[in-house]
Amino acid sequence: MKDLERCPSRIGCLDPMRVDSTETRMAKIWCGYGRQRRKVGWVKVVWELGVVSRVELINRGRGEGDRKLAQEIKSVLEGRKIPKRLRCIDGSGLSEFARKVLNMCAKIKPGEVMSYKELARAIGKPKGARAVGQVMANNPFPLLIPCHRVVAKDGRLGGFAGGLKMKIGLLEAEGWRVIGDGWNARVLR
Repeated sequence: MKDLERCPSRIGCLDPMRVDSTETRMAKIWCGYGRQRRKVGWVKVVWELGVVSRVELINRGRGEGDRKLAQEIKSVLEGRKIPKRLRCIDGSGLSEFARKVLNMCAKIKPGEVMSYKELARAIGKPKGARAVGQVMANNPFPLLIPCHRVVAKDGRLGGFAGGLKMKIGLLEAEGWRVIGDGWNARVLR
């Protein structure tokens, strides 16, 4: 994936879809395969003028949802090619620090995790773990920028916009074992 700051194909976009309106779609998100497959929640994606303006994780939804969007998000989570309509992200309201954090977070591959401290070091702010945690807590593009792959240095999960149950489901689908409950839960390989 290209760098978010150099190539606005993730935050911002060189070639946004030509759409003159706001569009909102919801999809049911499933993770895992075969007997391990389970629903982890719903996602709502909002596009404004063809650019993703926000992503919201929702615990409940109705109906089948947008199956195409569900497949596209699954593709992103599996590290495959990012579908065209999810490539352009509006980061105009983000600080330079938040852009750096989200840029680095976007590089975490499926099946990998990184601690808040490691992420802070990777962007040149070795004492910025708490600030990184705040950016992750306010990530306007969860799943597209995989903040669920960021955990505490001792493996504790930290928080997640979609709730810990969703974070656990996503991490388990990527091959991690989670032990413990609630805020004491930890990831193990």
